[in-house]
Amino acid sequence: MTQRFRLIDMISSIPENRIHPVYDEIYPILKQNLTDNDKPITIVCCPHCGSVSIKKNGNYNGKQRFFCKDCHKSFSMNTNTFLFHNRIPENLWLQFIDYELSGIALRHEAHFLGLSIHTCFRIRYTA
Repeated sequence: MTQRFRLIDMISSIPENRIHPVYDEIYPILKQNLTDNDKPITIVCCPHCGSVSIKKNGNYNGKQRFFCKDCHKSFSMNTNTFLFHNRIPENLWLQFIDYELSGIALRHEAHFLGLSIHTCFRIRYTA
């Protein structure tokens, strides 16, 4: 049984009123790169109309673009998220979130991430 199916079985067996207490057990598994045959698991739907009738529409700056066949709009995985007009890479965001949850001081976060204290402060209070 692959890791993907184990995760699906684990999530489907949890009653709805108990999802939050089990989140700490599921989060490490979700954080890993869940793959089947070296292909990441992604479910893509249009952020504008919610349709799943989409097709790939090239790449821009190394990120996959998609085209919705229903509303005829183009989008990426970051469309309508806080990462959309952001210049900080996703991996730095993930590290920043880990540091925030660990309770590390802002100046240490800035040092470890190679960002200014002002940038880390803005990230903390705008995200």
